[in-house]
Amino acid sequence: MRGEESAKYGIGEWYGRPIEKIPSADRSRYAKVKGKNKEPCPFHLDGAMCNKAAGVYSLALHSCRGDRKGEHDGTQG
Repeated sequence: MRGEESAKYGIGEWYGRPIEKIPSADRSRYAKVKGKNKEPCPFHLDGAMCNKAAGVYSLALHSCRGDRKGEHDGTQG
């Protein structure tokens, strides 16, 4: 279905980092985590570990146009 546009909600921030700024190697590592990861929470200055399920901090609306997937439109939910 080339040229057609669709949109889906997905991860907006993973471990407090915008999904589009996370290198693919880190995204692959995060995706393999079951439950809670041992990543420091970026919002706790005391170095506390993340307590979010699978590190998902927010959701965002992602668009998909033809062959291009995962374009983030900036919407956070």
